[in-house]
Amino acid sequence: PRRVKRISVLNTLLEKVNGKDFDKDSLKAAIDRSLEQVLQAQLDSQSSHLGELCERLVHAYDSRDIGDEVQSDLLSLATVLQDAAAVAQRLKEAQLSALCVSLSDNVTKMADHYYEPMERELDLLRKITTAFQLAMDSTQNTAAGPDGGDLSALAAT
Repeated sequence: PRRVKRISVLNTLLEKVNGKDFDKDSLKAAIDRSLEQVLQAQLDSQSSHLGELCERLVHAYDSRDIGDEVQSDLLSLATVLQDAAAVAQRLKEAQLSALCVSLSDNVTKMADHYYEPMERELDLLRKITTAFQLAMDSTQNTAAGPDGGDLSALAAT
Protein backbone atom coordinates (compact mmCIF):
# COMPACT_ATOMS: atom_id res chain seq x y z
CA PRO A 1 0.00 0.00 0.00
CA ARG A 2 1.17 3.46 -0.87
CA ARG A 3 1.72 6.03 1.80
CA VAL A 4 -0.66 9.00 1.57
CA LYS A 5 1.13 12.34 1.52
CA ARG A 6 0.07 14.91 4.06
CA ILE A 7 -0.72 18.35 2.72
CA SER A 8 0.01 21.22 5.04
CA VAL A 9 -2.67 23.87 5.04
CA LEU A 10 -2.27 27.28 6.62
CA ASN A 11 -4.50 27.77 9.64
CA THR A 12 -4.78 31.57 9.79
CA LEU A 13 -6.95 31.55 12.90
CA LEU A 14 -4.39 29.49 14.83
CA GLU A 15 -1.58 31.70 13.55
CA LYS A 16 -3.45 34.85 14.68
CA VAL A 17 -4.02 33.32 18.12
CA ASN A 18 -0.28 32.66 18.27
CA GLY A 19 0.35 36.33 17.47
CA LYS A 20 1.32 36.09 13.82
CA ASP A 21 -0.20 38.50 11.33
CA PHE A 22 -0.29 37.97 7.60
CA ASP A 23 -0.05 40.54 4.89
CA LYS A 24 -1.71 39.96 1.55
CA ASP A 25 1.46 38.74 -0.18
CA SER A 26 2.51 36.21 2.46
CA LEU A 27 -1.04 34.84 2.66
CA LYS A 28 -1.18 34.48 -1.13
CA ALA A 29 2.22 32.71 -1.13
CA ALA A 30 1.06 30.27 1.56
CA ILE A 31 -2.15 29.53 -0.35
CA ASP A 32 -0.19 29.03 -3.59
CA ARG A 33 2.13 26.53 -1.86
CA SER A 34 -0.85 24.57 -0.54
CA LEU A 35 -2.55 24.60 -3.94
CA GLU A 36 0.63 23.33 -5.57
CA GLN A 37 0.74 20.43 -3.09
CA VAL A 38 -2.91 19.60 -3.85
CA LEU A 39 -2.27 19.67 -7.61
CA GLN A 40 0.83 17.50 -7.22
CA ALA A 41 -1.18 14.98 -5.19
CA GLN A 42 -3.84 15.00 -7.92
CA LEU A 43 -1.16 14.35 -10.55
CA ASP A 44 0.22 11.47 -8.44
CA SER A 45 -3.28 9.98 -8.21
CA GLN A 46 -3.74 10.27 -11.97
CA SER A 47 -0.37 8.63 -12.51
CA SER A 48 -1.45 5.70 -10.38
CA HIS A 49 -4.73 5.39 -12.31
CA LEU A 50 -2.84 5.57 -15.63
CA GLY A 51 -0.56 2.77 -14.51
CA GLU A 52 -3.50 0.55 -13.55
CA LEU A 53 -5.25 1.15 -16.88
CA CYS A 54 -2.09 0.50 -18.88
CA GLU A 55 -1.32 -2.71 -17.01
CA ARG A 56 -4.87 -3.95 -17.63
CA LEU A 57 -4.63 -3.10 -21.33
CA VAL A 58 -1.22 -4.73 -21.79
CA HIS A 59 -2.49 -7.85 -20.04
CA ALA A 60 -5.62 -7.94 -22.22
CA TYR A 61 -3.60 -7.65 -25.43
CA ASP A 62 -0.95 -10.14 -24.28
CA SER A 63 -3.61 -12.69 -23.38
CA ARG A 64 -5.64 -11.85 -26.52
CA ASP A 65 -8.69 -11.13 -24.35
CA ILE A 66 -9.87 -8.19 -26.45
CA GLY A 67 -13.47 -7.16 -25.82
CA ASP A 68 -15.47 -3.96 -25.48
CA GLU A 69 -13.85 -3.31 -22.09
CA VAL A 70 -10.51 -2.80 -23.89
CA GLN A 71 -11.98 0.03 -25.94
CA SER A 72 -13.54 1.46 -22.80
CA ASP A 73 -10.20 1.29 -20.98
CA LEU A 74 -8.44 2.97 -23.92
CA LEU A 75 -10.96 5.83 -23.88
CA SER A 76 -10.60 6.11 -20.09
CA LEU A 77 -6.82 6.21 -20.50
CA ALA A 78 -7.13 9.03 -23.04
CA THR A 79 -9.39 10.98 -20.66
CA VAL A 80 -7.07 10.53 -17.69
CA LEU A 81 -4.14 11.67 -19.85
CA GLN A 82 -6.09 14.80 -20.83
CA ASP A 83 -6.89 15.47 -17.17
CA ALA A 84 -3.24 14.98 -16.25
CA ALA A 85 -2.26 17.41 -19.02
CA ALA A 86 -4.55 20.07 -17.51
CA VAL A 87 -3.11 19.56 -14.02
CA ALA A 88 0.46 19.63 -15.37
CA GLN A 89 -0.35 22.88 -17.17
CA ARG A 90 -1.57 24.41 -13.88
CA LEU A 91 1.70 23.27 -12.28
CA LYS A 92 3.56 25.03 -15.12
CA GLU A 93 4.95 21.69 -16.34
CA ALA A 94 4.60 22.45 -20.06
CA GLN A 95 6.67 19.48 -21.25
CA LEU A 96 4.64 17.00 -19.20
CA SER A 97 1.39 18.60 -20.32
CA ALA A 98 2.37 18.38 -24.01
CA LEU A 99 3.45 14.77 -23.54
CA CYS A 100 0.12 13.83 -21.96
CA VAL A 101 -1.83 15.54 -24.77
CA SER A 102 0.23 13.72 -27.42
CA LEU A 103 -0.19 10.37 -25.69
CA SER A 104 -3.92 10.98 -25.29
CA ASP A 105 -4.26 11.65 -29.03
CA ASN A 106 -2.37 8.44 -29.84
CA VAL A 107 -4.49 6.37 -27.44
CA THR A 108 -7.74 7.86 -28.81
CA LYS A 109 -6.70 6.86 -32.33
CA MET A 110 -5.87 3.37 -31.07
CA ALA A 111 -9.37 3.08 -29.56
CA ASP A 112 -10.85 3.46 -33.04
CA HIS A 113 -9.34 0.10 -34.06
CA TYR A 114 -8.68 -1.48 -30.65
CA TYR A 115 -9.38 -4.99 -31.93
CA GLU A 116 -6.47 -4.76 -34.45
CA PRO A 117 -3.80 -2.49 -32.98
CA MET A 118 -0.53 -1.90 -34.77
CA GLU A 119 2.59 -3.25 -33.10
CA ARG A 120 3.92 0.28 -32.49
CA GLU A 121 0.70 1.10 -30.61
CA LEU A 122 1.15 -1.94 -28.38
CA ASP A 123 4.75 -0.87 -27.84
CA LEU A 124 3.49 2.58 -26.82
CA LEU A 125 1.17 1.02 -24.21
CA ARG A 126 4.07 -0.99 -22.82
CA LYS A 127 6.28 2.11 -22.72
CA ILE A 128 3.58 4.13 -20.97
CA THR A 129 3.15 1.33 -18.43
CA THR A 130 6.90 1.16 -17.78
CA ALA A 131 7.23 4.94 -17.61
CA PHE A 132 4.47 5.30 -15.05
CA GLN A 133 5.81 2.40 -12.99
CA LEU A 134 9.19 4.16 -12.94
CA ALA A 135 7.56 7.47 -12.11
CA MET A 136 5.63 5.96 -9.22
CA ASP A 137 8.75 4.18 -7.95
CA SER A 138 10.77 7.39 -8.15
CA THR A 139 8.15 9.38 -6.23
CA GLN A 140 8.05 6.71 -3.55
CA ASN A 141 11.85 6.60 -3.34
CA THR A 142 12.25 10.34 -4.07
CA ALA A 143 15.06 9.50 -6.47
CA ALA A 144 14.73 10.14 -10.18
CA GLY A 145 16.09 7.67 -12.68
CA PRO A 146 19.20 8.29 -14.79
CA ASP A 147 17.21 10.33 -17.30
CA GLY A 148 15.93 12.67 -14.60
CA GLY A 149 12.33 11.64 -15.26
CA ASP A 150 12.37 12.90 -18.88
CA LEU A 151 9.66 10.95 -20.68
CA SER A 152 9.58 13.10 -23.83
CA ALA A 153 10.76 10.22 -26.02
CA LEU A 154 7.35 8.59 -25.54
CA ALA A 155 5.59 11.38 -27.44
CA ALA A 156 7.56 10.53 -30.58
CA THR A 157 6.30 6.94 -30.61
